Amino acid sequence: MGKRSVKVKIGIIGSRFQADCIAASVKAMPEEMEVVAVASPTKRNAEEFARRHGIPRFYSDYREMLNDPAIVYTTTPQNMMKYVDFMQKIGAIKVKPETWKDALRRVESYTAEQSKETRPKSQRPSATSGVGNERS
Repeated sequence: MGKRSVKVKIGIIGSRFQADCIAASVKAMPEEMEVVAVASPTKRNAEEFARRHGIPRFYSDYREMLNDPAIVYTTTPQNMMKYVDFMQKIGAIKVKPETWKDALRRVESYTAEQSKETRPKSQRPSATSGVGNERS
């Protein structure tokens, strides 16, 4: 089998035990893949994880990492899979996403729509102006 000329670029969401396991697994196959970014809600955790594993980029918002064009594959925390399954069961997601980037975007979109519907009328955008009915 010949050598692969292009490595798969991995982005890890999370900076705890499971992320450590993924980073170690990827390091075991350096000719085939490499971790190029990590995202964690706590910037310090993301930065420390990146330093510890020699990862060039870190993010405190996973959405920024998802927009990184260099990343081909994204790992997600295990509970995200359960959440996507739940969203599919309740009808919020009709078809299971093919990629986790797509799944995260769909969940985010659904959550944003739900929060718009549950806001009090006084905080909803006005039909005529497109601006909320804030009181001065």
